[in-house]
Amino acid sequence: MKKSDVDVKLLMFDPFDSKTVSRLEEYDEFIEDFGIDKSKIIAYIILLYDMNSQLRKEFPHFNKRKLVASELSGFEKVGDKLKEKYEKVILGANEKVNKAISKYIRLFGSSKYISLVYYWSILSAEYDNVAVNKDSSDYKSTIGNIAMLENKINECVEYLFGGDEMKSIQSALYEAVEKENLRLPRPEVIASADDIDDIIGAGPYNGYKPSPLKYKSHK
Repeated sequence: MKKSDVDVKLLMFDPFDSKTVSRLEEYDEFIEDFGIDKSKIIAYIILLYDMNSQLRKEFPHFNKRKLVASELSGFEKVGDKLKEKYEKVILGANEKVNKAISKYIRLFGSSKYISLVYYWSILSAEYDNVAVNKDSSDYKSTIGNIAMLENKINECVEYLFGGDEMKSIQSALYEAVEKENLRLPRPEVIASADDIDDIIGAGPYNGYKPSPLKYKSHK
C-alpha cells in the first residue's frame, strides 16, 4: 500500500498534512514531547486507530495493520529492523504515545466509548458488592454481572482499538475512563431512575440517553 492509496477524506485528520500536528496539539495529550518525530507518530495513530481508516478493513490482522501503518508513516529503520524508539511505539512501551492514542479514540465520541464508560462504572460498583456481600443471596448474581460486564468491556475495547492490543495502551484508555467515571451519577442511581433525563445532566454526554440499566438480581 502506498500513501496515494489512502483516502484521507475518510479520516478525521489528514495523516500527511503538515498542519495536522498543530491541530492535534490543541489537546494536552498531543502537546507532550514523544521523544520521537511527532509528525510520524501522529500519522501512525491516525492510520491505525481512525474509525474510518481503510487499513481496518484491508488488513484485518492487527499486527499486519501496524506494520503497514508504520511504513506509511515513515518509521525509521536500521537495516530491516525498526529503530528502537519506533519499535517501542508499536509495542505500546511509550506511555506518552499511549495516552495520545487513547485521546484520539475518544475524539470520535463513539457510542462504544460511552458504553465503555458506563460498563466500567457499573463494574466498579459490582466489585464493591462482592466485597461486602459475600454471604448474601445476591452473591452469585453479582458474580454473573461481573462476568457479563467484563465481556462487554472487552467487546468495546476490541472495537475501539480495531483488534487485540497491548495492555499498556488499554491502561491509558482505562485511565481516561476512570476520569469520566468521576463525572457520572452512581450506577445505582441510573438503574433506579424513573426518568433518565432527571440525572443525565450530571454526566458528560449531554443529549445521550442510555437504556435503563438493571442488575440481573432486579425483578
